[in-house]
Amino acid sequence: MKQRTDRARIELKTYSESRFLSDPMLIINEKAQALDMAERDLGDAVKGILADARMKLTALSAKLDGLSPLSVVSRGYGMIFDSTGKVVKSVRSAKKGDNICVELIDGSVSATIDGIKEKRRADRVSRERE
Repeated sequence: MKQRTDRARIELKTYSESRFLSDPMLIINEKAQALDMAERDLGDAVKGILADARMKLTALSAKLDGLSPLSVVSRGYGMIFDSTGKVVKSVRSAKKGDNICVELIDGSVSATIDGIKEKRRADRVSRERE
């Protein structure tokens, strides 16, 4: 019984000398400080994620802009449409006498096809087709 009492006294003394029991605000302040650090770390992580996302968005935006038909036209190219409004992608879909419309950056030009030169794929030699 004496050993049990001695152990209880030692335990009671340990608890009574505890800084948290002598000043309960210490534990609250430590937890608040830990929370502040976690909040700062979370904020830094979010900023990093947002910076990465902005960089990816900028890169994808540049790629998308490069693929835009308006971007192509702004570099001096034109988009050619047949009389029905379909895009002319190949000389094979056009024939002499067809009316076409060429869309440019600042307007359009109407034209009539008066000749066609088709490139052969194998040797890239041009030949005239009528």
